[in-house]
Amino acid sequence: MQNSGANCMNGGPVGFDKVQWKYIMNEGEDEIGVSFHMTSPHLDQGFPGEIFVTATYTILKGSATLKYSLSANLSDTTPVNATVVNLTNNVYWNLNGVARPASATEKAPLPFPILNHCLKLNANYIADVDENDVPTGDMITTKDTVNDFSELRPIKDGMFFTQEQGRTPWGFNDIIALETWDSTLREAAVLYSPESKLQMTVSTTNPVVQVYTANHFPEMADGSPGKRFQQHSGIALKCQYFPNSPNVESFPSTVIEKGETYQESTTYEFQFLAASPVVTH
Repeated sequence: MQNSGANCMNGGPVGFDKVQWKYIMNEGEDEIGVSFHMTSPHLDQGFPGEIFVTATYTILKGSATLKYSLSANLSDTTPVNATVVNLTNNVYWNLNGVARPASATEKAPLPFPILNHCLKLNANYIADVDENDVPTGDMITTKDTVNDFSELRPIKDGMFFTQEQGRTPWGFNDIIALETWDSTLREAAVLYSPESKLQMTVSTTNPVVQVYTANHFPEMADGSPGKRFQQHSGIALKCQYFPNSPNVESFPSTVIEKGETYQESTTYEFQFLAASPVVTH
């Protein structure tokens, strides 16, 4: 269903983030967490096929690592033999730290924007998009440009460049093609805050990371309920497949057939650094 002009974004008007999931706690020898389950009926938001979806979030024991795994498969009795699935997580990160209000009804100090963060991406290309931010299938090299994050460097450099280009609202909203993809868990990105000395390493089985710097968050947030976060107060590193994959033959396929299982995982490993890492300017 259309919810972004003529296009479908984030799963449609009533995406999976807006439905009720069932859950079960689980613990194994190496990890502890929770699994959420839901069923998406045939033609939900216009998508064919009844699918069973599971989202499992775990903490790895003995490691400051958060892992999530997303899986989906078609029902044996659904009237279609195939559908498309492209799941992700839209969590925002601010490694500077975020203050909590004294109570849910009181104001909280606004977090320091992520403009001081440093970012590394194991990628040399971003997806070209049309006037509606839909990938066209063409790729644009970032090598030796202000958007080259192949080495750890301040994220503000590239963000300010989008402002100079006239992007409104300014900041990153880019679809990054990872340099190596073979469906195994590989390092995709590194995020670092010089304020807290906290580093986060993102690894994923997905081929793409969409980098979004909360450009549409309100500029005039005041910390009150519903206005806790201002523009650029977080960064999302959404591990996924390319948007518009069903319409671009060169993109990795998002089609699953009956009997097949969509299965992707992403990890976030956290580490406080005693010394600052090497940063390229």
